[in-house]
Amino acid sequence: MERTFFIKQCKMSNGEAVFTFRDLAISEIPFVTESWIEASSKKKQRNEHDNDILKISDVYIEEVKSTDIIVLGSPMYNWSIPGTLKAYLDQIIRVNETWKINTDDSKKPLKQFVLKTFFFLIMSQFYILRF
Repeated sequence: MERTFFIKQCKMSNGEAVFTFRDLAISEIPFVTESWIEASSKKKQRNEHDNDILKISDVYIEEVKSTDIIVLGSPMYNWSIPGTLKAYLDQIIRVNETWKINTDDSKKPLKQFVLKTFFFLIMSQFYILRF
C-alpha cells in the first residue's frame, strides 16, 4: 500500500518516472569478502572468476547509474541498518565504478562518479517502553 501511494505521488510530480523495485529482504546479496576486494581492485586484468565474483555488484551499479532517484526503506535494528542493506551499499560503493580517489585535493579525497543519482534512506524503529 505504501509503495502504491509513493508511486502515485511521484507520478504526479514527474509523469516520466520509471520505477524499479528491489526487495532486499528477499534478495540474496553477497557480503564483501577478500576475494571481492581483490577482484574489484584489478579493473583491466580480471579473469572469469573475478567477473563472477563481481556480477551482482555490476548489476546493482548499472541500476544506480541508470536511475535518477533511489528510495531505500529500511527498519532500524540496534540504531543501525540491517546487514542486507549494508551488503547492498557495499556492492554499489565501489572504487573506480561509483567513486574515485581525488589525487588533486587532499582535503576532498573522494570524487563522485554517479552525480545524477539521489539516495533517500527512510528508516523506522518500533519499540515499547515498559515501566
